[in-house]
Amino acid sequence: MPRLIRHVAAVLVDQYVACNATSHAISFEPAVAREDVNQIEGANAGTAAGGTRLIYCSGPGWMIRVAIPVALLLVTFALLALLWIDAVTGRTPWPDLVITLLWISFAYLAFWRVAFDLEYAEGTLRCRGLIRTWRFPLSAVQRIRPALIDIGFQVIETQTQPATVLVCVSRRFGAFATALRRRDPSIDVRMGWVSRLWERIPWPSSFEEV
Repeated sequence: MPRLIRHVAAVLVDQYVACNATSHAISFEPAVAREDVNQIEGANAGTAAGGTRLIYCSGPGWMIRVAIPVALLLVTFALLALLWIDAVTGRTPWPDLVITLLWISFAYLAFWRVAFDLEYAEGTLRCRGLIRTWRFPLSAVQRIRPALIDIGFQVIETQTQPATVLVCVSRRFGAFATALRRRDPSIDVRMGWVSRLWERIPWPSSFEEV
């Protein structure tokens, strides 16, 4: 267990340093309401090619690389300790066991299946999560759609592996998806209504086209 904790801590430190090395300015401008993310704003209508890089970050680097993983681990250890107390004291463990299993499932998704940063450059889309990073050509992306349970996550469907990547949605994600579609009009982009609500929250997420 100590070796596992040291390994996770080393990965988090490496990703935090990498995130700071490529940090970018964060805008606090209010989100622009849109009826459909497939519609391209007038200011961008004539720039089909746009910049050479697209960068979306769902929040500050310190929060994604440090605060969220630490919070997930602390809550997980607290729930496991609660189960141990139930076993020692002879209390009924089922309610705590159900909560713990649900939380561990959520933590698994957050650590291994959710992307918090997206970057497009030279025909390649990079999706970076807390521990894992996925890369695939933009031509392999089929659609960007809401998750089956629409709680503020979008799904990127691809023709390669992995077949799907969950993306954490914050303000300006719709602008990033629109910019991707400008580069490949075959991508079907649909935003869920919960994701639209998240986009209107003045959260320190960012989107850059450079």
